[in-house]
Amino acid sequence: MKIAAASRILVVCLFSLVTSSLLLAQNEPAETKPEPPLLFVKTVDEAEKLPATTEAIRVLMPRPDNPMILAVVLRHAPNIHTLHFDHPANRLPEAAIHLLSKFAKLRDLRITGDARLDDATVSAIGELSNLESLQFKLP
Repeated sequence: MKIAAASRILVVCLFSLVTSSLLLAQNEPAETKPEPPLLFVKTVDEAEKLPATTEAIRVLMPRPDNPMILAVVLRHAPNIHTLHFDHPANRLPEAAIHLLSKFAKLRDLRITGDARLDDATVSAIGELSNLESLQFKLP
């Protein structure tokens, strides 16, 4: 009888200890990885100098008829996780839309200007399987 009572007390103590540990673990703040620095690129020359380890970038496409900057970024830094894409002429070129779908690791996409939300654009963005955040800032 005394052994059974001692066993119950031991079980209750162990249960309390495990429960307390779980509650403390839940209340601890999760370790967050700091955001990578956002590199600003506005020329093809700047895009060609990007290191392959680049994870976050803001691309300014000064001429809407030249998606070359985005193609060079893709070639030199294919592991982009964050892409902010600005096109001051407020017209995202069709070639640039197709290039967006090539960034396989992209998680955060922000487009400033008219993104031409037609079927082709939605389809290209839909191919980004890792995309977690999508923002449009219209003119």
